[in-house]
Amino acid sequence: MSYCPKCGNEVKEDDEYCSKCRTNLKSNVSYRKVNRRINFEWKDHDEDQYGALIGGGVVIWLGALLLLQNQGLLGGGDFGGLFLLGIGVILVLRGFIAYQQTGGYDEGFGYLAGGGILMLIGAGLAYNIRDWWAFLLIGLGLLIVGRGLTNRK
Repeated sequence: MSYCPKCGNEVKEDDEYCSKCRTNLKSNVSYRKVNRRINFEWKDHDEDQYGALIGGGVVIWLGALLLLQNQGLLGGGDFGGLFLLGIGVILVLRGFIAYQQTGGYDEGFGYLAGGGILMLIGAGLAYNIRDWWAFLLIGLGLLIVGRGLTNRK
C-alpha cells in the first residue's frame, strides 16, 4: 500500500493527485511501503458521565452553601473551608466508585488522594484546625510517594 506523503491518505501508485489533500504525487515524491496502518479512533468512555456528576455535585454544594449563608446559618469565614471540604468529599466518593468498578485502587487513587487533601485543607480552614492537618498532609504525601515507588516495574 502507498500513502500520501503530506496527509497519509491511502493512494494508488498511479494516482497523480491525492484525493484528500490534492498534493501532486508525481513530482519528486517517494512512496514508502507500509505493512500496516494504524487508525486512531476516539473511543468515548463513561468519563463524561462522571464528569457531569462531579460538576453537578460541585454546583449543588456551592448552591447549598450560598443558601445557608443567605439564611444566616453559615458564617462568612467558614464558607471557603466548607466548600473545599465538600469538593473533597465528592472526589473521594468518585474514587470509591472507581474502586468498586475496577476492583483496584489504580483508577481511583488520584481521586482518593486529591479528595483527601481537599478535605483536610477544608476542615483545617472551616474548623480552625491548624496544628495537626499539616502533619496529615505530609503523611498523605508520603503515602502517595510510597505508592508511586512500589508501582514501578
